[in-house]
Amino acid sequence: MKIPPTKADNFLSSVPQQIFGVLLYGPNKGLVSLRAETLYTDWFNCSNSKTEIIKLEGADILKNNSLLFDNLNSMSLISNLTIISISNCSDAITKLFKEINFSNYEDIKIIIKNDEMGPRSSLRTLFENNALLASLPCYEDGLNENISFIKETFIKNNLVVPENYIEEIANYLSTDRLINKQELNKFITYINGNSEHINSNIILMTLSASNDFSLENISYSVGGGQKKSLLKNLKSAYMVGTSPISIIRSCNYHFERLLFVKQKIGMHLSLADAMNLLKPRVFFKKQNSFIYQVNNWNLDLLFKATSTLLYAELLCKKNSSIANIICEQALLSISTGFSKKSVI
Repeated sequence: MKIPPTKADNFLSSVPQQIFGVLLYGPNKGLVSLRAETLYTDWFNCSNSKTEIIKLEGADILKNNSLLFDNLNSMSLISNLTIISISNCSDAITKLFKEINFSNYEDIKIIIKNDEMGPRSSLRTLFENNALLASLPCYEDGLNENISFIKETFIKNNLVVPENYIEEIANYLSTDRLINKQELNKFITYINGNSEHINSNIILMTLSASNDFSLENISYSVGGGQKKSLLKNLKSAYMVGTSPISIIRSCNYHFERLLFVKQKIGMHLSLADAMNLLKPRVFFKKQNSFIYQVNNWNLDLLFKATSTLLYAELLCKKNSSIANIICEQALLSISTGFSKKSVI
């Protein structure tokens, strides 16, 4: 069963009883972890008794297949439900899962937690095409996902926060859901659960440490030709596990917005009117930087930048072992286009 990202939360809020196994995969390791915890809790509540969780590594199962089959066929003496959690499975494990009759195991559930998996992955295909299995992608969080997560977190904590502060906080968060959860918990603790204490200075003081690896700041560093800042932010992003492809896509999104505004100006719209057409609007604290970049990029180099980014993403997919280097070189190369003589 293939669960699209937009329906993942609904699925997890009420997992069909017949589901035997769930594959959680993607670059957002924090989201993978949090969704696994949601499944543990849901299945524990449904079991009406103690639940046993057995954690295995995919590589260990491949070395010793009995690790999987023994746990499937053993009878637990301490629980009514056994959850087998398997991390880092390669496609080599697919043949083992094809030997399992999933409908035979009413008191066992399986969760697989993986990094990115391509559409040709045999394991991903198996989970997408079987009615007793489910596949949930966990992509990295962007600005909109961060805003939604902040609102959800604040509601759970009975906090009423103005929209402008929510957007400001979102710009300080990372692409990893678990890191963002920890940052928001720290923020809520700092304000002592009182939204009246929230202001821009408090947000800056409590969340600025996360700011170096925000995708938006990396994009603005490239667009502003700030190579020193770019390298610093890239290093921070890589340290927290942000994927090069996510960075490249974020930069491409930023340059497409610059290009859109530049083209509208060429069609005799004012800069203000052109920017008002952007959805979502440019964050108010970034407006001066955005305008400065629009005025200091020429149209030809903006087109070239978007092409370079698309090609860099393709190279990263083909050469994952050196994707960090490919990403860094592409962004440094693009940043040299800033402040070239403008030609509309």
